[in-house]
Amino acid sequence: MTKRSFSVKQQRVQAVVFKQSIIRQLFKLTTVQTIVASNAGKQEDEDDITLVPVIKNDQANLMTHRFIDWIPKDIPLLTRLPHSHYWYYIRNASIISLIIIAGCTGLFKLWGLISLILLPLAIWLGWYAAKNNGYYIGDQQLIISNGHLLTRSVSIIETKNIQSFEINQSIWMTRSGLAHFVIHIRSKNGDKELSLRYLTKTEADNLFNWLS
Repeated sequence: MTKRSFSVKQQRVQAVVFKQSIIRQLFKLTTVQTIVASNAGKQEDEDDITLVPVIKNDQANLMTHRFIDWIPKDIPLLTRLPHSHYWYYIRNASIISLIIIAGCTGLFKLWGLISLILLPLAIWLGWYAAKNNGYYIGDQQLIISNGHLLTRSVSIIETKNIQSFEINQSIWMTRSGLAHFVIHIRSKNGDKELSLRYLTKTEADNLFNWLS
């Protein structure tokens, strides 16, 4: 059994991520990870360094604040997507599942029938992702919450660590007044992208202007 330990200066911590699988959400447990920038010219072995493998939700922020002082002691109330925007997540997940179902049906009808279970699963995954999308802007931090494959991640980024940010819109999103807001931070010697999807264009503009 090999034991490895890391010592990281606070200045290299670009973001802190509180991550919960759906099972851990039920038991009110979370994992605390850090996204770290590499020292110049050095290669790091770890992408996301786990600060605490498992901790109670109500203790996670306060404990992390003791090590990283710009982390708030409590997660503030996040701005969430309106329910009317959930459709876009559900639609995207459903399209992927329907493509798989169509492929299975074309090859073998029995597999096509079995694969129909993917559709309600996709709807659930889309709903879960939309429900867990949210953000908060404060004096020093941008907080981004995302849901992906039944895992919720809440990323807290000190604003000075944001390398760049942008607003993305497709032609269809322009017509519906929606936009994706994307930020980039350092991760090791590379780039990590975090996004807030299907915001109103006004919200995306407000985030852009606030960071500007």
